Amino acid sequence: IYTAENVTIEAADGTHPRIDRIVSRRTMTGTFAGRLVLAVVKGTAAATPTAPALTKDGTTWEVEIGRVTVTAGTSSITSGMLTSRSRRVNWRSRPWIRTNSSMAR
Repeated sequence: IYTAENVTIEAADGTHPRIDRIVSRRTMTGTFAGRLVLAVVKGTAAATPTAPALTKDGTTWEVEIGRVTVTAGTSSITSGMLTSRSRRVNWRSRPWIRTNSSMAR
């Protein structure tokens, strides 16, 4: 992505934190078929939150590029809530994730 992109993070839970994933999503159906789009996978608020699952099936692949820890009752996102999880991705044939010189599926 060479231009700035914005995503919307939904309002925080009043009691518990949650973890949202920022993903690069490639879908093979619909309006954006074959294209990469930036998206948010919203987590579930909990006393001890975990990141939501990524979709990796025959039509949609998601690769996490960041996480947002949405603290309980917060009204704005600060840089301290962001964690980078970026990786280089080869989307040809199958989305393989490359980290350093190793390959993992």
